[in-house]
Amino acid sequence: MGVRRGLLAWFGDVDRVRQTLGARNHAYLRIIEYVRALCDGSLEGDGFKERLEHAWRERTFPAYHERPLLLLAAMRCEALAEGPRHPLYRWIVQGSVDADSMTPAHVREAVRVERLGFWVSLATRRVQTNDVSRSVGWRWPVQCLGLSGRPLVLVDIGTAAGLNLLADQLPSGWIDEHGSPLDVAERVRTIRRIGYDTHPLDVRNEEDVRWLRACIWPGEIDRLSRFESAVNLFRAALESGRDWPELSTLSARLVPQRLSGLMETLPGNGVLLAVQSFLRSYLEPEQRTDYEEKMATWLRTSGPGRALWCVCEPSDDPGGAWPAEVHVSFLARTGSVESFVLGRCDYHPTRVSVDPVMVDTCAREFAGGRPLLRAVQ
Repeated sequence: MGVRRGLLAWFGDVDRVRQTLGARNHAYLRIIEYVRALCDGSLEGDGFKERLEHAWRERTFPAYHERPLLLLAAMRCEALAEGPRHPLYRWIVQGSVDADSMTPAHVREAVRVERLGFWVSLATRRVQTNDVSRSVGWRWPVQCLGLSGRPLVLVDIGTAAGLNLLADQLPSGWIDEHGSPLDVAERVRTIRRIGYDTHPLDVRNEEDVRWLRACIWPGEIDRLSRFESAVNLFRAALESGRDWPELSTLSARLVPQRLSGLMETLPGNGVLLAVQSFLRSYLEPEQRTDYEEKMATWLRTSGPGRALWCVCEPSDDPGGAWPAEVHVSFLARTGSVESFVLGRCDYHPTRVSVDPVMVDTCAREFAGGRPLLRAVQ
């Protein structure tokens, strides 16, 4: 697939997203079907298609799902700001009304040219969910490898508002496939907590917080509750100065060089922990290849037991029962970079399918071949 710009490949992307929406959110499915009809001429669009193409003509979108989800989030953000007067408020904010009662007129009213907030979001925003449930991608490996008590420099790549940087101070709640609690790190010992993003958001800015709320799908109460708790925690940290996360504007391909510089600040028993969650699909193919090659180079020069790259990303079988996976990479004592898939999970993880053999093997390799207490019983 070439670069997505404007409405290039728009209908194919919409149709792929419709398959997901059908099972998860009837209101969003209804909206996206009406939007498609406004674009393909099945419904009178009043210039909507041309305005949409204009909003995106200078932007690129690597992921097939980004434009449809951006449009839905822009609608929800406008509805959150406007309140009950918004034509779609009862479906995409309240979420308690039968979506079959939604009509094309409701959607047409929601995309009028006069709705400047909606159009500004389409032209300038990115889909940034910042779901702290994805912090299982680093809290679990840290516990498995016995790093909770060592001084850590924690770096979140693609951090959005940085909420995952403080996730170890929130309740865990994850379980394995058998229903047993997953043992994860809590209140780790950090030297610094740093977040990098091309468009970092600020939890002190109400518009940014509203946008993050809008990226959570209507009706997903648990996700929204986790988000609000994380925002409150982050604001409290900023006010107190304790564990103050540092957010910077930086593209992913420049992160490995920054990590190399941070290695020089580590104490003798410190570890640099680089984490990412659902970043890969938002990078252009060339960007992604360059970034991942540079990350591997960073690990090779980091020294054994000094750096860990924790990743929570969609797996090669995104349509399966466990569409995402948690894997870690580090420099082994042999001098090679080793990677281990510790387990698999959902896109917004609450359950994790653990591979106990891989967890044990990973822990031994990170410790230089020395046996460790089993991380999974």
